[in-house]
Amino acid sequence: MRINLEQGINACQLVYDTCPNDLKGLTQTLQFTHWHAFTHQKTLILTDVGTPLLGLAPEQLYNEVAALVHAYPINRLIGVGPQLANYAHQFLIPEKHFYPDVPTLLHSGFLEQLHKNIVIIKNDTNHLVNALIQKLRYQCHETILEIDLDAIKHNLHFLRSNLSKQTGIIAIIKAAAYGSSSFEIAHFLQQWQVDYLGVAYVDEGVTLRENGIQLPIMVMNPSPNCFDRLVTHQLEPVIYSLPLLKAWKEFINDKPAPVNIHIKLDTGMHRLGFMEHEVAEMVRIIQEMPQVNVKSVLSHLSAPGNQRQDAYTHAQAKLFQQLTTYLENQLGTPVLKHLLNTAGGLYHPVYEFDMVRLGIGLYGFSKKVQQHLQIASTLKTTISQIKEVPAGATIGYERKGVATRPTKIAVLAIGYADGFRRALSNGRGKVWVNGQLAPVIGNVCMDMTMIDITGIATQEGDEVIIFGKEHPTTEMALASGTIVYEILTNISERIKRVYYKELSAPI
Repeated sequence: MRINLEQGINACQLVYDTCPNDLKGLTQTLQFTHWHAFTHQKTLILTDVGTPLLGLAPEQLYNEVAALVHAYPINRLIGVGPQLANYAHQFLIPEKHFYPDVPTLLHSGFLEQLHKNIVIIKNDTNHLVNALIQKLRYQCHETILEIDLDAIKHNLHFLRSNLSKQTGIIAIIKAAAYGSSSFEIAHFLQQWQVDYLGVAYVDEGVTLRENGIQLPIMVMNPSPNCFDRLVTHQLEPVIYSLPLLKAWKEFINDKPAPVNIHIKLDTGMHRLGFMEHEVAEMVRIIQEMPQVNVKSVLSHLSAPGNQRQDAYTHAQAKLFQQLTTYLENQLGTPVLKHLLNTAGGLYHPVYEFDMVRLGIGLYGFSKKVQQHLQIASTLKTTISQIKEVPAGATIGYERKGVATRPTKIAVLAIGYADGFRRALSNGRGKVWVNGQLAPVIGNVCMDMTMIDITGIATQEGDEVIIFGKEHPTTEMALASGTIVYEILTNISERIKRVYYKELSAPI
């Protein structure tokens, strides 16, 4: 019993569910679409509603269905079935079309004409509805990254509960929201009232604006050749060096409208940021730009989650306080300050200042409070083929896999081009198959991987969990000698993303 959201054809978004086709199920699906599905026009594909289940006369039933549909901004209704056609007059919707059955709709060619729509399919799950979903899906690849929106909401609320009530939240959604795809997650976070979004590059911010995101967006690594796009899309640059600040001054001088910028200080991370000896010159240049408003000052801790580095962390925080005090005194105005990421907020809340940047913690990862977070992402694939090989047979490229006994192997529809790293070859990596761990056998291929399923009851087409709640991403990271961040952000774009919420949870 859950509602799903995924990318559809022709720049559409596709919403479908496994709920009964009754008033309650329709209400939950329309509510979900209202909260989570974006700026496009909305098209509702609705089949005849289950009258016997509701115990209502058809006239009364469809009067209530129409009232419910009118309560949400549905722009187009596609009715399927004889009952809906009989009560078409009750639906006061700008555009409506009626078909006697699903096959007629599928063969009409009308679905292919939908463009930049939220397409909501509402019917009890059956093979005909599945045919509609398959028709409208953008990707049919059976390897899927599922994102649990309830888990992200839980993690946001938990991490927020550990902060002071007045502390603002900057949600970091760079790298396509840690592999989850940025604008879907941004819409969700916008609903739950974070204060800012943070992206790495201008293009990421433009994508968010083009998909209806209204929250303030700071761009952590802007480049001068994109300054015009920053202004056009009301993005706020993080200025981190004297050359970048001078380029910004030259660009903005003939633009009288006020603009927000953010200043990044290097307090010891030695990545981006003004060094201590550059701050006075930086302030002098800012004072020459009266139309520029310094919205916030930030820095980044090098090792906030490593208690052996606490002395260095405290030194960074002290320098940050000194430099921001100097900057505020020179500019004659207070500015927002933020130093902490997820780990910093948990280990060093004394340095919360005005805002905290939440990144990986939103997706369910933080060593200090791991037991309180929920894993948001599950990568799953299917078994393409099963075969038995004799003892001594070799498996895969370079014959690196060797069957030491009669062995049953399964070929999975995932490889290193999808983000399943080649470092997981030859037993280093394991996946979750019907309640058991199965090791990789042989080298991981570009598009396929072989696993040893000897003794595991399974068949072709079965689902396999690469990582998720059953098999934590941390295990995959450890086995491949990397970190969770790299695992999540390297999931290929060809992997379909499906966003869902369980219907046991409030919308």
